[in-house]
Amino acid sequence: MAMRSLTAGCCACFILCALATAEDAPPPQAITWEIVIAEAPDAAAAASAASVLEMEKAGKLTWIARFRLAGLENQPASIKFGELTPVVTGRAISTTGRNFPSYSNMSVGTNVTAVSRVERDGAVVTDLKVQQSAISPSQPPDPADLNATPQGVVTFNVEATVRGKPGEPLLVSGRQIRSSKETSQTWVVLTCSFASGPAAAPGPDAKATGAAEPRQELKSYYLQYAAAPETARLLQEIFAGQPLTIIPDSRLNAVHIQAAPARQAAATAVLTLMDASNPKK
Repeated sequence: MAMRSLTAGCCACFILCALATAEDAPPPQAITWEIVIAEAPDAAAAASAASVLEMEKAGKLTWIARFRLAGLENQPASIKFGELTPVVTGRAISTTGRNFPSYSNMSVGTNVTAVSRVERDGAVVTDLKVQQSAISPSQPPDPADLNATPQGVVTFNVEATVRGKPGEPLLVSGRQIRSSKETSQTWVVLTCSFASGPAAAPGPDAKATGAAEPRQELKSYYLQYAAAPETARLLQEIFAGQPLTIIPDSRLNAVHIQAAPARQAAATAVLTLMDASNPKK
């Protein structure tokens, strides 16, 4: 009996530790992400995220897309914009010898996914994925030009893990494209912030402020093998100092417990373990 009680008590301690950890864990932070994809001529080089945003204010960007997401810490948030676009992918010749373009539908657009966690010092670590596709060239070729290049889809993918302060813009990626006619640059800027500010410091004790405690409920547990008085005594030792009431019932071989739902769940797990460790001979 002593060994069984010791085993049940040890397992109960593990259950209580897990329950305490879950109850003490802070709620996930509400986070907002702002992702900027910007393009500019090569002459307007940017060395930082701040300079990219300054170029936007000065009107030096040739193209910009801004996305804003809101979500919870450690939970992915995503946004997707796209469309099916007919593009010229080749040419066909009719029986009369007429040359005409052939089309195919292609999916193009932008897909952004972000997931962040907040570290102890308040910094935000973010996994960011950006996928962008577009038709190139944007205008279909001249049907009369047999040497023209058909249209296709070009992609721009960024996948990175970055760390920064809340509200601080980060230059996640930069790209330079050089052609025979012109050169351009593309940047991805990420800004993470708490939607409602950093986590608040622990407030005063609930009892001192008169705040309402979790509602308690009374439940009865009918034992199959263990004796109610001994089981109740062990439970009182295990849950010493916890806000719950344990009452043995020898007539029904039951244990009545009044506690909040979370403690009721812990008591159920402990009682089941203690009862199973005392099978009838």
